[in-house]
Formats: sequence, C-alpha cells, structure tokens
Amino acid sequence: MYMINPQLLTLNRFEIRLAGKGGQGLIKSGLILAEALAAEGKRVLQLQSYGPEARGGASRSDVIIGDTSYPGVVSLDVLVALSQEAYDKYLHLVKPNGIVIFDSDLVKPVLIEGINQHAVPFTRIAESLGNKLYANSVVIGYLVALTKLVSKETVKKVICCRVPKSTVENNLKAFEIGYSKWSR
Repeated sequence: MYMINPQLLTLNRFEIRLAGKGGQGLIKSGLILAEALAAEGKRVLQLQSYGPEARGGASRSDVIIGDTSYPGVVSLDVLVALSQEAYDKYLHLVKPNGIVIFDSDLVKPVLIEGINQHAVPFTRIAESLGNKLYANSVVIGYLVALTKLVSKETVKKVICCRVPKSTVENNLKAFEIGYSKWSR
C-alpha cells in the first residue's frame, strides 16, 4: 500500500492535474477541491483548460497548493487521467515518486519506475449509481483519501454547495465510494 510522503505536503508547492474529456466533470472537481483547500486556509490556485467542444474534447483542471506565484504546472505531484489521451499527454510531467490515478476501464498504463500508479474503474462505479457523470465525485473521494490534503468533511460541504441540488445525494454517495476505495 502506497502512502503519501508527509514531506511532500510540507514543500512549497504541490501540483495536481485532473485531465480527461469534456463532460467528465473534471473542471468541476478541480473547483471543488480548490474551494475545500481554501476553506481550510491553504493557499491555492485553480486553472482550467478545455476545448471548444461541449462534450468529448480535451479538458483539464490544475490545482496548485502552496507557492502560487507561478500560475502554471512545473512538475506534477498527482495526475488524474480519465482518458488515454490525457494519460499519454501528461504522464511525462509527473515528478519522480509522483502519483498517477487513472480510470482502469479507459486507460492502458505503461509501467514507469518511481511513479506510483492507481487503477480504479471510476466510470463503472459511477454507472452503478445510475449515471457515469458521478465519476468525478468518485475521483475526488479517492484523491482526498489518498493524499489527505484536505478533510473529508470540508470536501463534502463544498460538494453540497457546488453540485445541482437534485444530484447532491448521489454525488455524496459517489464521493464516499471513492474515499472507501482507498481507505479500506
């Protein structure tokens, strides 16, 4: 079982990229994560990029914690990839001993020494809740449980405020399932 090195959390900068296709909710995930981190008093910057397509084009959300004087990714501590394109495109940015979290049904990984990779069927889990669009909440749960960058309760409060009221219950279920996938 891999655990985050506590020294990583005390460095001046911690970089996370959530990447995949438009419509997977990764920009929303980045915003939720950044808001939860800020609510706990952490210095945080959230950046996003997406193609002109409403669904299916490339998208990414970067969350930078700590020294935010440079508004861009330098070397990723964590990459979340929900598409093969995102995995292939950003894997080289992951620093040694960094973490890659990917959807095991959508990504075929390559083994790289010194990179800790986590395969989870995020989309399949979300579909079991009735809608693959809950995959982003499964991702957030897993990421929070793995990194311990922010408290579970703070993230749940932000989810309640930032997702449509009609989806709060299922988003919270998805978050809990993702959280439990790591913390078993």
